[in-house]
Amino acid sequence: MGVHFNTVLSAEDVISRAQHAAMKLRYEYPIVASYIDRRANTHQDLPAWVYVPLIGQAEAEAWLKEAFEVQRFDRPLDADSFILSINRTTLSAGRPTVRLYLLVGRDDSEYAIYIRGPHSIMDAWPTLSVLNLFFQWMTDEPFNELGDFPWGTEGHNLPVGPVIATGGLSSAWDTEGQELIMRIASVQGITKTPHTLKPQRQECIAPESTIRHRLIVDEDVSLRLLAKAKSLGFTVGHLFEAAQMLALATQNPADEADIESGAFIRNPQTFVSIEKDLVHPYKSKPHFISAHVWMPLYFPLKDLAVKDTPQQRLLNAMLLVKQQVASYTGNACFPQSLVKICDFVSPVGYKVPKGSYGNTYTNLGVIENRLPILRGRSSAGIPLMEITDMTFGHRWTMTSVTVHIWTFKSRLHIQVQAADNWDAEYLKAYVAAILEQASHILDDEELGTSKATI
Repeated sequence: MGVHFNTVLSAEDVISRAQHAAMKLRYEYPIVASYIDRRANTHQDLPAWVYVPLIGQAEAEAWLKEAFEVQRFDRPLDADSFILSINRTTLSAGRPTVRLYLLVGRDDSEYAIYIRGPHSIMDAWPTLSVLNLFFQWMTDEPFNELGDFPWGTEGHNLPVGPVIATGGLSSAWDTEGQELIMRIASVQGITKTPHTLKPQRQECIAPESTIRHRLIVDEDVSLRLLAKAKSLGFTVGHLFEAAQMLALATQNPADEADIESGAFIRNPQTFVSIEKDLVHPYKSKPHFISAHVWMPLYFPLKDLAVKDTPQQRLLNAMLLVKQQVASYTGNACFPQSLVKICDFVSPVGYKVPKGSYGNTYTNLGVIENRLPILRGRSSAGIPLMEITDMTFGHRWTMTSVTVHIWTFKSRLHIQVQAADNWDAEYLKAYVAAILEQASHILDDEELGTSKATI
């Protein structure tokens, strides 16, 4: 995940400040220097995450030399090219799994900070919150150099697991919890193949060559979509989860016989953060570790294919999404459900089934709520830095498609990622279809002529 920015500071000053922020990150969030030891088996024969406290400043600076990299370019920064180049490399086993990159564009005119790491640490919201701290540390005034931290004591900043962070195991597990697990199992355990997008190839050729396509909706349409959804009692998450399913159905239509015989769409992993469920002291600062649960959503095509207008089909789908989401999030045990599922189904040796093409979906929300755009002030009152973009990419090795949406500077962003068993043009058409379906919420209004840019 990366953040692009402009600044009034010199490149040398930016580099120095970024190194200072990286050292601060190293102390406050030592998980960034942990690594996986496959020899240290623990619960259910899982490899262990290992962290070794530092002895002193010299060891901290050695970590900085390994984990922090400055890359200079003689051209404008290209987020897509950089993310793809990172996805095509792997890190050495037994070494810290998080890396930081400071990119410096042509003539020192633009910059970017990227954090690279596994999803087991880097969920979207915690990573955005930590990037916010990173910019805060970079723009501290007066600014100090690398600083001297009490190395050897940083272990107390390692994160706890989701059960402890959410206040301990819920007392409702024997009742509501069991009902929840049974419901999740019933949706995930359906053996009939769900209706999905139609891949161009069954298998990935080069799993590290993830295809990404992002569509940026213009501000006017973005604001109207958000306002209309809110006025009807829905969230933007409801709107686009419904829209991406309806777009799927238009990209790969099912015939009437299949619809009547029970064809369905299943989104196996709609991500939900457990951030709001954290208790003190774990919510006093960003909880930088994976902290989410999954909702498997199930929609018979017969329920989606109501014979009405496109707007009515959309509103019907949004209502179905809202009802299913509420049934999960209203369960007291939901924030701990993924942990309990792992007690029953060990991830050791687990592989995503071949031919699994169902979408995953995540709504990141409003980026500026976690990452304010203007950062710091000079002695003259001028902002030191201005954030211009946020971007990210996965090293996606599954055969399915993942959909993310977010809002930045009042503009909606719709991004799909997939491995190369999909053609880029097919995914580009799918993103356009998502926006088209979402825009039907405005069918009773007068639409503008320019909907989106790429």
